[in-house]
Amino acid sequence: MKAILRLLFPAVLFLAACTVDGIDDESRTINETEQYIAGQIIAESLSDQSEGIMASLFDAFEIPTQEGFRKTELASSAKSPVNLGEIMEIIDFTYSYNQENGTHTTSYSRIHDEGVQRTMEAELKYIYFDNNGDFLEFPTYDLVSSVIYNATRSGSTSSPTRNTTFVRKDQFFIDGFSDDNITLTMDGEHLGEGTISGNTPGGINFDRHYTIKIEFLNIQITKSTIVGYTNLEQGLSGSLGYTVTMDHNGDLKEIKGTVQISGDGTALIKFKDLADILTFKLVDARQLDDDEFDDRIKIINDQNDFIILANNQRIQFNSETIFDNAGDFPTLEQAQTALNQGDRIIAIGIATRIGTTNTFIASEAGFWLENPEVDWTAYLNIEGQVKTVNLQRQTFNLDKGVKIHISEATVFSESGDIKSLEVMHEAIKDKKKVSVKGEGSQDSKNRKLILAHNLEVIYDEE
Repeated sequence: MKAILRLLFPAVLFLAACTVDGIDDESRTINETEQYIAGQIIAESLSDQSEGIMASLFDAFEIPTQEGFRKTELASSAKSPVNLGEIMEIIDFTYSYNQENGTHTTSYSRIHDEGVQRTMEAELKYIYFDNNGDFLEFPTYDLVSSVIYNATRSGSTSSPTRNTTFVRKDQFFIDGFSDDNITLTMDGEHLGEGTISGNTPGGINFDRHYTIKIEFLNIQITKSTIVGYTNLEQGLSGSLGYTVTMDHNGDLKEIKGTVQISGDGTALIKFKDLADILTFKLVDARQLDDDEFDDRIKIINDQNDFIILANNQRIQFNSETIFDNAGDFPTLEQAQTALNQGDRIIAIGIATRIGTTNTFIASEAGFWLENPEVDWTAYLNIEGQVKTVNLQRQTFNLDKGVKIHISEATVFSESGDIKSLEVMHEAIKDKKKVSVKGEGSQDSKNRKLILAHNLEVIYDEE
């Protein structure tokens, strides 16, 4: 299938720099900072809100017309906050059709200027085939058998903690749209080039030019999962291979590895010759902490002393594990009963990895019912006194036990005394009293975590 894609759209293979001369063995040795930067590049190249592969997949399930995008059944189910216009409004939409080669071409722009500044321009090309392999000038969901999709996206992102520019090109072949197929199979690749600058969680400043190549290895989409759980991330599974080349003042670093798509909205970045594994969310590229687990349960063993998550992490429990009574299922036995009845259960907690294995010992754990009908995007009021600050996790805790997460999109009010998490951290270290007010939204899976949208942080009067 890749041969077909290259013959049809050779211009997509634009990054000769993806294979860079002058890369020796020493250049493949990376430190902790470079590993962090590479992880951010890979995560943003994949995530929906960063205009990565996931954004292309959402667009690939929509049918372009003169009047705009017409959603297929799967596109209507696979809700994207970006592509539904809830984050970035589509403007300057154009459409054309070439009868000779069957290509539907559309272009559009998106601009978002609240909190994180984002701009993006896209050109998308679709070729639809029916069951006989013929072009479809007027495709509908019941007629489409397969599609060749190509996208070129360019843009930039600017926030108080991160600045990026990018050109991203995707080429997919998606097969299995007919009703007799329960899964869609995908082949394709992603090529990207850009710049990224900002600060690591440890406060180290960085600035890199990069190229990236991502190849699909065994990606598939389960249709029923998308329709039932209303997002594409839940139905996507498989693995990808990547090569990232970073340039820092002429010093080139090449990093290779794989990405495992877990089928639960997260992905695992694995680095060649390194034991470290990074976990991030496909929707917004947010990295999960190394000692946290937050995933759907696949298996609970009969002795109730370990579980296996959708990302294949094995979480073991012992006499010292503290179970959260506030969860939907205060005990593992109750969670197992619900799992046996067909419910989807989310496990959230803190655990320590055993050596370099994929097995963890849980110190804290809680179990919640995954309910796709619940809307966790409603704004919540944030108010209280700051008790602790964790710079590495980019979180702080209030006196009420609520954990607040700071992201690139968080806006600190100019009327406040404190305008960054770092200053807040220093104030708490100096035993100063700090209060915060603002708005946020509840994390879709970790109900104890609030994602901060805007904050006013002040010193309390003594």
